[in-house]
Amino acid sequence: MRQFTSALSFENNKDKLKYLGDMVYSLIIDAGPEGISNHEIAHELGIETATISGLTRPLVKRGLVEQGQKRKCKITGNLVIAWKQKIKNTLF
Repeated sequence: MRQFTSALSFENNKDKLKYLGDMVYSLIIDAGPEGISNHEIAHELGIETATISGLTRPLVKRGLVEQGQKRKCKITGNLVIAWKQKIKNTLF
């Protein structure tokens, strides 16, 4: 029964997850080369920080984003690895 209800929950939230994933990607692009941390993304979207990993993972798998340099988070002040857009070299 649990597997069925989990699948049903996923189907009910699929559009919301796609929308949030698109918003995360947009924030990462807008952040530029400095990148953006999970806490900064969560703060901008008004959602829990723990949710961000589940939204960035598919973007990494699709080759759209990657981890950037370590820097201080603007929200927590902690040293973090920020997300940045993955630039594909199309010249060669």
